[in-house]
Amino acid sequence: MRTADVARVRGEPRVQKTELDRVLARVAALEEGLARRDAVIHKQRDEIERLQAENGRLLSERSDLHQQLGQVQGLLVAARKQLEQQGLKLAELERRVGLNSRNSSKPPSTDGPQVERPARGKSKKPTRKRGGQEGHEGKGRALLPAEDVSESFDHRPDTGGCCGKPLAGDDPNPERFQTIEIPPVKPFVREDRFHSLTCSCGATTKAMVPAELRGTPFGPRLHSTVALMGGLFRLAKREIQAALAIFFGIEVGLGSIPKMERRMNAALDPPYEEVLQAIRAAPTCHQDTTGWRENKQRSNLWITATTSLAHFRIARQANRAQAQELLGADYLGKVVTDRTAVQAWVWQQWCWSHLLRDFEALAELRGAQWYGVRLVTCAKRVHAEYRDHAAGLITHAQMVSRLADTRIQVHRLLQAAATRAPAIRARRVAAGILKQEHKLWTFLDYEGVAPTNNLAERCARMAVLWRVSSFGTDSPDGSRYAERVLTAVTSLRLQGRSREVLNWLVRARMAQTQPGSFLVPTLLPAAYP
Repeated sequence: MRTADVARVRGEPRVQKTELDRVLARVAALEEGLARRDAVIHKQRDEIERLQAENGRLLSERSDLHQQLGQVQGLLVAARKQLEQQGLKLAELERRVGLNSRNSSKPPSTDGPQVERPARGKSKKPTRKRGGQEGHEGKGRALLPAEDVSESFDHRPDTGGCCGKPLAGDDPNPERFQTIEIPPVKPFVREDRFHSLTCSCGATTKAMVPAELRGTPFGPRLHSTVALMGGLFRLAKREIQAALAIFFGIEVGLGSIPKMERRMNAALDPPYEEVLQAIRAAPTCHQDTTGWRENKQRSNLWITATTSLAHFRIARQANRAQAQELLGADYLGKVVTDRTAVQAWVWQQWCWSHLLRDFEALAELRGAQWYGVRLVTCAKRVHAEYRDHAAGLITHAQMVSRLADTRIQVHRLLQAAATRAPAIRARRVAAGILKQEHKLWTFLDYEGVAPTNNLAERCARMAVLWRVSSFGTDSPDGSRYAERVLTAVTSLRLQGRSREVLNWLVRARMAQTQPGSFLVPTLLPAAYP
């Protein structure tokens, strides 16, 4: 073996050891790097786990926040709705506070001092004194004709005022002065004696009591006076008792007054039904309802009237069935009403006085003033034209011609208010009127129909005063009596026959007690309808 080869062989283990050390060192370094990397990886894994846990917590918090946000949004929506409702309630309360007799159906007696009355005549403060003015035409009580004078006395001067010479003769036109006095009233008392006589056979016979003397010691005029005191003058039972004692010297028991009223109730039955049948045959009528109390329970008073007749009915209900019972389901005439739906089966004319109040309310409502002011102007124009027609200044055809443009303008204003008015109430009111718009103009389409229901409301005033003073009636019998007395008194007043009411009631009572001798008086005018 050569020397070089031996040397190389001998050096190989040393080289390999060095290489091995290097490899081992590198392995150790790699292992150390791997250990560091594992440590880093473990640390990163721990960090990832921590971050994942933190992320889970944040996601949970996010979910909670989203849920809370949803709850807050729900609360905001509810608060907004509540705020809107409160705003609507506030607007409604402000509207109610502003209601008065000019913009609602409230009576003028409920107006407070803050309500401004419409100026009448000149608004400028007058400078002249109150009372009659110099040069104005005087007015006084007219003298009664000679046939109505109970007694007369002539006064003549005896001597002249300047020379003192005696005077004689008569003045062809003497100055007349009349004194009116009520004579002392003494009741007329008739006494009937019914003898019992015995004949020769021993039987005793008593005189027969006439039919008109049976049942009551009070005569027809006393019955009628009691009915008039309660029905026209609205006196209570004790007040009637006191009035009879003071004015006539008649002592009547308190229980006798309701008995007399029940007899008058029966006496007025035929004329009462006759009035209802006549109204049913009329081409047009007015109908209204107002509150009433019967036996302390809520009821309704129905008023159905024409220009010469008025019929009253007290009923529990104020619905269509009651209206049909009064007018008849087959009524073909025109009915003037206060924008009520109970008469929807007949041809109606809505009251323009009520419409004017509705338009006045719109003129004072926020978001509807522009429409309300113009509708008020149109309503006042309708009233003015009808006043001229009622006064005979213009014909019906002229009234129709003058209101043609107003009719178109009202339609356009209602359409605009129903679709574009900011106030919800204004849109609702306008839409409701538009659905029945033809009922606004029946008085133009048919001559003889009035545009307002003032007739029925005027007829109701006496009944309302009765209700206020007596709180209604205490029984169905009392209600029937009130219906009949109000019908008789109001119908005669409409015909200008108020002075005849007492004599008319007397005739009605006499026709009841002596049907063969007296005819039942009628409430119908001479030429009806």
